Amino acid sequence: MQAMAKVATSRSATLRLRLPVSSTLPMTRGALPRSPRALRHRNADPTPAKTLLWIDDYAPALMVYQAMFENHGFRVLTATRPSVGLQLALTENVDAVITDYEMPGMSGAAVAVTLKKSNPELPVILFTGSESLPGSITNVVDGYCDKAAPIEHLIATVKHLIAKKPTSLPHPVQPLAEDRQRVVA
Repeated sequence: MQAMAKVATSRSATLRLRLPVSSTLPMTRGALPRSPRALRHRNADPTPAKTLLWIDDYAPALMVYQAMFENHGFRVLTATRPSVGLQLALTENVDAVITDYEMPGMSGAAVAVTLKKSNPELPVILFTGSESLPGSITNVVDGYCDKAAPIEHLIATVKHLIAKKPTSLPHPVQPLAEDRQRVVA
């Protein structure tokens, strides 16, 4: 006998795995093994999930970040093309946008400007591995996180911006020391 488990969901597809159900699995009061939804991060907020839109042209990292933030209780919509991300921002109820800076066709700065024109209150976070950014970008985005920084920094920035929706930059863009090694996805 087999059971179906929903493993991952995106806007266009759902991945399902067939799991064998055997009498050797520890079961409690006839319960099925825990679903991925039941395994959410214990510190996740019990209120309805806030929706993040994540725009990044590097799909493998996008999937990892999506899983991490879903484990923290967020609903995450993803787009590997800025044009698709902008369309999602118009059609979905999004609480914040995280965008990469360097993408083909449209930079994260251009994405932020476009988003702010249609919804100035929408928090936009620039998440990049780029070592240098134009100073004018700090006037457009609500937050900045370096891909080489610990992921906790990005999680804290997202939670802060969703809760407060400030107009100033909570984490100013800091030039990186040239001797610092960088590891980015």
